[in-house]
Amino acid sequence: MWTVLTFICLCVGYSGGHVRLIYPPARKYARDFMDNIRTPGPCGIPSALGPKTSLLAGSTISVNFHLAYPHRGGYFLELMNNDTNAVHRHPATGFISEGDTISRSQAFTLPNEPCSDCTLRLVRQAAEWGGTCGKRYLFWSCADVDVVAANQFTEGCSGHGTWSNGACQCDATHEGDKCQHKVECKTDANCNNNGRCITIATTPNPVKQCYCQPGWFGQTCQTASAVTNATIDYTQYKEREMSPGFKLFYRTIPAVSEIEMVLKVSTSSWVAIGWRPRTLQAGCQLFPAIPGLVGTAVPISEPETHGTPETEPETHGTPETEPETHGTPETEPETHGTPETEPETYPKAETEPETEPEPTSEPETEPGTEPEATSEPETEPGTEPEATSEPKTEPKTEPEATSEPETEPKTEPESTSEPETEPETKPETEPEGEPETGGGGCPATVPAPGYSAGGSFRGTSDTTGGNVGHPMDCTDIIIGSANGQLSRVGDYYTRDRSTPKRDVELGQTESLTAAIGFEENGETTILFRRKLVATERADHTIADALMHVIWAKGQDETNYIHRPASGDQPGFYKNDHLLYHGHSPQRGVQTINFLEKPAPSSSCNGRWPSTCNSCNLEATWVFDAATDSIKFTIKARLNGQKKWVALGFSADTSMPNSDAVVGWVENGQVTVTDRWMTAKSLPVQDTKNDITDVSGDVTNGVTTISFTRKRDTGDTQDFQFTDTQCGYMFYAMGGSYNNDGSFGKHATTPVVSSQKICIRSCDIQSTTPPVLLKTNVEVKLEQTFDSDYLDINTEKYQTLAKTMEDWANGVMSSVDGFKSVTVSGFRQGSIITSYDVLVEKQSDDAATKTALQTELRTTVQGALTSPPQGYTFNNQYVIVDVPETVVEEPGFKLTLVEEIVIGCAVALVLVCLIVAVCKISESKRAKAATKHEQLSNSGGSSSSSLSNEKPIPRKMSYDEFMKQKHAGNGRGMVNPGYNKQYP
Repeated sequence: MWTVLTFICLCVGYSGGHVRLIYPPARKYARDFMDNIRTPGPCGIPSALGPKTSLLAGSTISVNFHLAYPHRGGYFLELMNNDTNAVHRHPATGFISEGDTISRSQAFTLPNEPCSDCTLRLVRQAAEWGGTCGKRYLFWSCADVDVVAANQFTEGCSGHGTWSNGACQCDATHEGDKCQHKVECKTDANCNNNGRCITIATTPNPVKQCYCQPGWFGQTCQTASAVTNATIDYTQYKEREMSPGFKLFYRTIPAVSEIEMVLKVSTSSWVAIGWRPRTLQAGCQLFPAIPGLVGTAVPISEPETHGTPETEPETHGTPETEPETHGTPETEPETHGTPETEPETYPKAETEPETEPEPTSEPETEPGTEPEATSEPETEPGTEPEATSEPKTEPKTEPEATSEPETEPKTEPESTSEPETEPETKPETEPEGEPETGGGGCPATVPAPGYSAGGSFRGTSDTTGGNVGHPMDCTDIIIGSANGQLSRVGDYYTRDRSTPKRDVELGQTESLTAAIGFEENGETTILFRRKLVATERADHTIADALMHVIWAKGQDETNYIHRPASGDQPGFYKNDHLLYHGHSPQRGVQTINFLEKPAPSSSCNGRWPSTCNSCNLEATWVFDAATDSIKFTIKARLNGQKKWVALGFSADTSMPNSDAVVGWVENGQVTVTDRWMTAKSLPVQDTKNDITDVSGDVTNGVTTISFTRKRDTGDTQDFQFTDTQCGYMFYAMGGSYNNDGSFGKHATTPVVSSQKICIRSCDIQSTTPPVLLKTNVEVKLEQTFDSDYLDINTEKYQTLAKTMEDWANGVMSSVDGFKSVTVSGFRQGSIITSYDVLVEKQSDDAATKTALQTELRTTVQGALTSPPQGYTFNNQYVIVDVPETVVEEPGFKLTLVEEIVIGCAVALVLVCLIVAVCKISESKRAKAATKHEQLSNSGGSSSSSLSNEKPIPRKMSYDEFMKQKHAGNGRGMVNPGYNKQYP
C-alpha cells in the first residue's frame, strides 16, 4: 500500500524514450529506449531486420537522431563490421557534445574502405544516472549500412525519394537532403482536405502533423467519426480525477458495445491514457515478435537500485530531470511518438507498485521532499565486458555477475492464481541519479564503457513471466492533442518504455470508432470511442474487472519537470511535441474498473468491490449510530503468503495527509496499527491508537481482519467522517512484513474509490410507492420508407422493430428508473420510429416529469451517433413528449380489512360446498348398494331374465375399491359381477 512510497518514487522512474537514429534509419521497430542494462549489446535489436542504407565510402554524412529526453553527457558514433568489431569511432575516445545536451545531429566521416553488412551505432550517455567510480548508463541505437565504393554507389534517398539533378526528390511524407525525415503531411491536401497540416517543430528534425476537422480523425484525417459535435454533456459520464487538472470521464454505449472516454486536461500540449489487464504477465513483451528474442520460462529478477536517495529541490522553469527512462511521446512522426504515458508512481494511491523492491532497507525521505530516484541501478555498465574497439556483442542476454545489483532482488513467489498477488519478480527499475559518495572507494581500474550483455527477458507468453516489469510495458494507449477546434487522436501501443507507436506501425489497425477534440483557454479536451472487445493484439479488451490504467500529459514549454536536473536547455519542449512527459503531476497510474456498477448500499454500510465472486481483496463496513462507530472488515486471499492488508481514508485521492490502517495475521496473532501519512514515505504509527475491537483469522487461505473506530476520533492523525464530511477510501495489500512491525510496499497498485464515501445514519426509506410514468419518444432513420413498415404482421416490420427496440433498450437502460421501451409503430418521413417508454419515479409532479423528459432527450440525442449497424439517424430529430402518469382503470377498491373479511367468507363458503358435495355423494352410494342387494337376493324371472346378458362394467369409487380389497384378503379386487362364468 503506501508503505515506503519513497521507493515508489525512488526506484521506479518513468522516463521517456531517449535516442533513436533517424539517418541512417534505425533498425526495424526503431525503439528509443534501449539501454545497456535491459537490452543485449551492442544494439538492443538484432541485425538483418532492415532497413539497410548504402553510404559512400570516404564521404562525410550528417547523422541525425531523435532525442526525447535531454540527458546530461555526450555521445559517440562508431562503425562496426559484420563481426560487430568497431572499425571506426568518432571521437576516437570519450564522448562529444557534452556541453550541448540537445544536439541531434553529428558529422561523421566514413572510412575509405568498403564495409558490407555493417552497423553504424550511436551511443548516448545519461550522465545524471551514472554513479561514481566511472559507472556509465548508456542508450544505443543502430542502423544497418553498406559502405560502398564510389564506382558502385547509387544514392537511394533513404528509400523515400529519387535522385535527380544532383539532389533527392522526396515523396509526400518525407523531407531532408536524404529524405530522412518522415512527416505526416506537407500540405492540407495530405490530410485529405479534412484537416490542416500543422508544423509542430522545424529544426533539427521537422515534425508536421494532420489536425482534423470535427467529424474526422486518423493519421491523415481519413476516417469519418461517429461523433461530430464537440458539445459534451458531462452529466452522462462517470468522473475520475487522475490528478489536479487532469479529469477522466467515461461511459459505455451498450447499443454498440463501445466505451467513450473524455480527457479534460489543463494543458496546451498532448494528453494520453492507456490500460492493460492486471492479469497480464511479463511474457507480453514477446509482441511484436523480434527474431531471436526468446524469454525464459522462469521469472528473472531485474536489477534493483539501492543506495541513499538524493532528493533534489525542484526548480520551476528549469528542468527537473527525473530519472525517467521511459519512452516519451516520440518526438518524431516516424515512430509517431507518443507521450511516454508511463504513469509514474507517486503520492497517489494509484502509485504503480508493481516494479518496486521491498523497501525494508531504504532510508526514509524527509516529509515534504520528493524522494526521487537518484541512485543508479547497481547494474553497472562500467563493469560490463570490456570492449575497446571490438565489442563481442551477439544479441544474447547473458547478464554479467558484475552487473547485478549489490543487493540481489528478491523473487518472492506469489500465488499465480491470484492476479493481485502475482510473483514478486522484481521488475525493472529505472536508473537513478548519482548516489551519494562516501564509503567503499573506487576500484583501481575502471573498465571502458560501452557494451552490455544485459537484457534478460522473462516469460514465454502473455500469461507467464511474473509481474509486468513496468507501468508502461504492454500498454494500449490513446494519445491526443488539439489546436483550436482541430484535433489529432491516435491508437497506440507500447511494448516497453520506448515511445508508443501507432498500431498501424505494428501491422495492426486503428481501433477507434470516433474521435474529436478542442483546446480552449489553456485546456485540452479529447473524446474518443472504441469497442469494448479487442480483436487485435495491440489492443486490450475493456473487461468488467480492475485494470491497470496510466495517464500523462506533455511538458509545459517554460516550466518543464525533470528530477534530478538534466542537461535540458530552454526551447527543447514545444506544445503538442510528443516528447518526455516529466514527473508528477504530469503522469500517474490508477486502477479502474470501467464497467463496474455500484452496489446498492445505504450511508450506514457499504462494500468494495460491489460484487466479489473471485476477487482477492474485499472490504465491508457497518455504521452503528448508537455508538457513532464504524466496524470495518477486510478479507484477502493470500494463500499463506506473509503479506499485510490495509484500508486508507483521505479527503482527496493522494496519499500525503491520509489515514491508514495496516494489519496482518501470523500464527493466530493479529496485528493492526493506526497510521498517518505526511509525505511519500512509510506511514508512521499514530501517537494515539483509535482502533478497537481488533480480531482476525486465516481460513482456507483467506485472511480476515476486523476493527472498529469512531467516525470522529478527535485525533488530528485520523480522517474524520461526519454527517457532512465524506472521504475517499484506499484498498491495498502487501508487501511483506517483519516481526519488528515494519513492512514492505504494496504488491499491486492500491485501488482508490471512484468517489467519496459517506458514512452516517442509514437513509430513511420512502414509504411512498413509486409512480409509473409513460412517454412517447421519436427518432428518425434516414433509410427509405417501405409500406410494409405499416403492417405489424409483416416480416420487415418485425425485423426493424426488434432492431430498434434492442438499440433503444441499450440506450435508455441508463435512465434512472427505466422499466421498458417498445416500438409502437413506424411512419413515413424517411422512417420515423415511435417508442412507448415506461419509467418508475418516486413522484409524478411537474418537476419530475420535466426532468425525465430532459434526461430522455439528452440520452437519446447523445446516442444518435451510434445507430444500429446498417442504419443512419437524422441527428437533429428527437421528440420526447411530456411524460404522463399511468393510472389504473377506475373501479371499486376495497380496504385491506375489507379484503381480508371477504377472503375469509369466500373460503368458508368453499368449505361448506365441499362438505355438501361429499355428503350427497355418500348418500347416493348408500342407496345404490341397497338396491344391489335386493336384486341379488330376489328369485324367479327377475334373475333369469338377466342370465343371458353380460353385466355392464362401471367405475368404482375409492371406498368400493378398498372394501373389495379387504374382502379378497388383500389378494386383489374381487368383483362379483365379473366372477360369473359365461358361455
